[in-house]
Amino acid sequence: MEAYQVTFTAEGLSCIKAQDLVFANTVIEAKAKFLDWKSIFAGEIECSDKNKIKIVRRPELDGCEILPKVAIAEKLVTECGWNWTFFNGGGDDVTPETFDKNEFEKAWARDEE
Repeated sequence: MEAYQVTFTAEGLSCIKAQDLVFANTVIEAKAKFLDWKSIFAGEIECSDKNKIKIVRRPELDGCEILPKVAIAEKLVTECGWNWTFFNGGGDDVTPETFDKNEFEKAWARDEE
């Protein structure tokens, strides 16, 4: 399936632009899936304004829906330039410049607990 990056304002954090990823066949389907909580990271951060959602194709991630979430997250950082924040004691934000695969996976495991 085609990959779509969704950028939106996080509920309760109006100064923060949050991102998610959706796999779909069209941009219309991608938006519908996101709004129906069927994105890759659904439910982790709620969208505050459903009318201000930006959706962009990410062809470099097409077909990645079969990968584990951690592998998708690693690709988002290393190939798409995302910053990643671990909320459960994972430390500082991970950026493409600070990415370390072993440390990222350890922090991911802690965040999943």
